[in-house]
Amino acid sequence: MTALWLLDLTAKLIATAFGQAPTSVPALPDQASTGPHDIEELIPYVIPWWHYALIIGGVLLALVIIAAVWYWYKNRKKAPEVIIVDHWAELTEKVQKLSPEHALASGQEKEYYFQLSLFLRSAIELATQIRATDMTFRELSPLMDKRLPMIGEELLAMKEFLKVADLVKFADRPATEGEARHFKQSLQHWISTLKPRPVVGLPTELRQQSFKGGPA
Repeated sequence: MTALWLLDLTAKLIATAFGQAPTSVPALPDQASTGPHDIEELIPYVIPWWHYALIIGGVLLALVIIAAVWYWYKNRKKAPEVIIVDHWAELTEKVQKLSPEHALASGQEKEYYFQLSLFLRSAIELATQIRATDMTFRELSPLMDKRLPMIGEELLAMKEFLKVADLVKFADRPATEGEARHFKQSLQHWISTLKPRPVVGLPTELRQQSFKGGPA
C-alpha cells in the first residue's frame, strides 16, 4: 500500500506543477475480494481441420520423396566396367587344350585341323588387322608375304600348314598323329612370334600393334 500511496502522491505533484488537476491512480482490486468464482472456465483450444490436412500432406510428401530417392538409387546407371581381354592369352590357352591323340582316335581330325587353322588365322588377324578368318588361302597368301614378320622357310611352313588343313577339312586327306602333334607345336611357336611385344613409351592402345600399316 505504501508503494501505491507514493505513486499517487508523485502523480499529484506532477499535475500541480504543470497546472493540471490532480488525478488519482486507480486502486487495484483487492486480492482478498477475488474469489474462485471470478475465474472464467478455461476453453480448450480446438485444432482446425486444415491443420490435420497439412500434417498428413507433409507426411505423404516426405514418403514420396523418400520413395523417389530410393528408386533412383536402386536404378541409377552405373558406369560400365572396362574389361581388358588378353586375346593372345586366350588363343594360347585354346591351342594348349587341343589334343591331337584324342581327335584322331575319335575320328575328329577334320575338327582338329579346322581349329588349328582358325587359331592361326585369328593370330594373323590380331597381329596385322588382316581379316584372315574371312579369307580363302588364295586371298590370304599374298597378304601374308607383305604383312607378316616371318620370312623364308618359316613363312613357307605356315602356308604349307594352311594348305594341309584345307585338304584335311575339305578333301578328306588322311592325317597322322605325328603330323597333327607337329602342327600344334608349330602353331604355338607361330602365335608366340606373331604376338606383339610391348614398346616402352608408347600408349597402351598402340602397344597392341607390332606392325605398321592399317587394315587390309
